[in-house]
Amino acid sequence: MGICMHALPRRSSLAEHTADILRHEIRRGRWRDSLPGEHQLSDELKVSRSTLRLALRALEKEGLFRTHRGSRRTLARAFSRRAASLRPVVAMVSSIPLHGQSSRSILVIDELRRHLHRHGLELQWQAFPQRRNRPDHRQLSRLVEQTRAVCWILSSCSSELQKWFSNRSLPTLVLGSCHRDIVLPYVRQDLAAACRHAVGRLHAAGHRQIILLMPPMEFAGSIEIEASFSTATAEKAGDIPWGRIFRHQGEAAGVERALRSALTLNPRPTAAIVMMAEDSLTTHCHLLRLGCSIPREFSLISILDDGFLRRTLPETTRYTIDQRKFARRIVRQVLTLANRTVVPRSISIDPDYIAGGTLGPAPIRAQSL
Repeated sequence: MGICMHALPRRSSLAEHTADILRHEIRRGRWRDSLPGEHQLSDELKVSRSTLRLALRALEKEGLFRTHRGSRRTLARAFSRRAASLRPVVAMVSSIPLHGQSSRSILVIDELRRHLHRHGLELQWQAFPQRRNRPDHRQLSRLVEQTRAVCWILSSCSSELQKWFSNRSLPTLVLGSCHRDIVLPYVRQDLAAACRHAVGRLHAAGHRQIILLMPPMEFAGSIEIEASFSTATAEKAGDIPWGRIFRHQGEAAGVERALRSALTLNPRPTAAIVMMAEDSLTTHCHLLRLGCSIPREFSLISILDDGFLRRTLPETTRYTIDQRKFARRIVRQVLTLANRTVVPRSISIDPDYIAGGTLGPAPIRAQSL
């Protein structure tokens, strides 16, 4: 695994604590032959380059690595030999940092780590932030060279990142959907099917003005959800005058701004389908703060699940899957890729519908429009 988030440097003795973390990571074999560049290390440790250099200078004096002009910091042979004897690595790459993952995603990652360990493999987390421009190919090449993974798992990654791995014929599994024109094996929840089902449920309950609330990231799964929503509402164009998509800017404040904008529409929407579980909770709270009764005046469906949605009052209507079974399916695909026998087939899982209590009939005034 990468450097643990709970091990980020303290404010006191920052350079010393940074050196302690790096020393521990080197000795446990985190890196095989050389240290990553200063930019990557400072980003991962959340320290300045000057603080990082002080720590690196202390470690070099201890003989943990040697610095050659114009080259990387090469680890001492003893640690390189130890790294080579470690378990084979399965590397998981995501544009969302580990501390930003949902609790259900963390459960999947933990299950993956546990099952892979039983098969003699080590799961390593690699954060690779999403950017609008093309990913740094040199940085990716260094990552592949240093990690030497027997299999790569891509989660919440841009189309350019998926394309980079696909073009290099690396043993790669996508956790989620593939972007257009990218052919890689995947294991995914069929969120587009869940969205179509949600539109159908709302339509059957008399809702005619429906919004879809989406996060700012343009991942393949979110693109599929938006296309599914547009298609499903268009198919019912005679009954649903419109279905509007609102993409917020992130965090609770961004969700609130998007909702305020949606609620100024005329006629006013009576229901929302929300992709992210945390955004569903924010939507629920914002509506209650406005004095809007759920589901009497407004209905809410969450496409993704999280444990806290069971505790809302009323309980949130949503879609869910068994995360442990989901993880086991991923492991089977990873083992096939790691053994380089055949390319595994892709797997799409239909989520289960949880009725909850936030879906109700449309208000009478809305049904009469």
